[in-house]
Amino acid sequence: MNKRKITFVIVGAGIVLIAIVVLQLNWIKTAVTVKEQDFNSEIRKVFSSVMQNIDFYEKERMQDRYLSDYLPMKSGKRLDSSGIYQRSYVAKYRNGQIQINVGGMNLNTPNPFLNPVFDNRAKTVRFIDSLIRYRLAANNLKISFQFNVYDRFNNIYLIDSINQKPDRFSSYIFPFLSNDLVHQLYLIVYFPHEKVYLFSQISIMLVMSSLLIISMIFIFIYAIGTIVKQERLAIMKNDFINNMTHEFKTPISTISLACQALTDEDIPKTKDLYDTYIKIIQDENKRLGSMAEKILQSAIIEKAEMNLNIMEINIAEVITDVIRSVEIQIKQKNGTITFNNMAPDLNIMADPVHISNVVNNLIDNAIKYSPDKLEIEVSVYNDKKCTVVSIADSGVGISKNNQKKIFDKLYRIPTGNVHQVKGFGLGLTYVKAIVERHGGKISLESQPGKGTTFFVFLPRNLNEYQCN
Repeated sequence: MNKRKITFVIVGAGIVLIAIVVLQLNWIKTAVTVKEQDFNSEIRKVFSSVMQNIDFYEKERMQDRYLSDYLPMKSGKRLDSSGIYQRSYVAKYRNGQIQINVGGMNLNTPNPFLNPVFDNRAKTVRFIDSLIRYRLAANNLKISFQFNVYDRFNNIYLIDSINQKPDRFSSYIFPFLSNDLVHQLYLIVYFPHEKVYLFSQISIMLVMSSLLIISMIFIFIYAIGTIVKQERLAIMKNDFINNMTHEFKTPISTISLACQALTDEDIPKTKDLYDTYIKIIQDENKRLGSMAEKILQSAIIEKAEMNLNIMEINIAEVITDVIRSVEIQIKQKNGTITFNNMAPDLNIMADPVHISNVVNNLIDNAIKYSPDKLEIEVSVYNDKKCTVVSIADSGVGISKNNQKKIFDKLYRIPTGNVHQVKGFGLGLTYVKAIVERHGGKISLESQPGKGTTFFVFLPRNLNEYQCN
């Protein structure tokens, strides 16, 4: 899949994902709106009966006001509001005041402008509060509330401590049934947690929808990342195959030419000639075996089938053997390599073959990516419970962007138009895997044009602690 197709897939999938997310958010908004409308309808139904009960309560308080304050004692007892039901007097409520007829005499309330619900505010508050709680519970509305009574004519509130300007979203205003030109009272009820209550009613659907949106975004990102990664791996594998073909072709051609020379009857055969060509065949065969071994190592690492032969080894001796094997290559580039042994005890528990390969790979990279007259410095020292091997070179260095990728499989540092550096991009992947299997870690410091230093941390006792 080329870049154009990948871009088309990403853009198309992104548009679809955005459309689905927008639809989900719109569905959530619609669900909340519907719940809000249902809630409003329920509240108005509840307070329709509440206001009727308040109307009865208001009339009773008007009668109590008159009877308790203005009617004379009769038979040694003060009249009370129960008399209206016993027909001992006749009461009529009109225009915000009560008219009572006792023995043919009409008596009117002396203070018709102040509603009687304000006469005993504490009692009125308890009555309305219990009434609202009962009606809400009867309609299965489990929500906290606050209320107040506002007398518009006298500009007073029943409760001074309650917020008198609640949020418009959560407030409801209901007029008293007895309202006229003189009395203009309103019950103000508001629910401070109405939004939370509405969202709780659709909490399950809201959570499921949110999880669906998050899952779609995660899957989208993962899928796009996988596509991009696969495309990058495809390019790297093609480069690997091309590079591997070239790498294998060279020794195969050399061996073929040597064999032809040995079988050509026109070429005089001498012992020196035989020795020379046989040495060439051996070297190229060894080179082929080494390249095949790297590929096999990579396959073993990928399948996690690597078995380590752990034993006690002296890391200084391992490094010395590796340096001895690469001295010829270094001399061919007019370079030098030094080894600094800065620790008295360098015995560690590790696999000698794999640790030797780690050191060899790092030194080989230093040789490959360094110009003539290279300088390589290998040091080993102890750091707490870990042994540290550092390999510093004076080569081309590695940029910060490439430092993050050099341990990736098949990745090779771009060298522009220079193609002399040979390899498959497997060496550092192998190094990192081996070091981590030993409970260690690897890091580097590098600046372009100033060289690179690799640090390998290995635990001295793999069974007791790790360096990562």
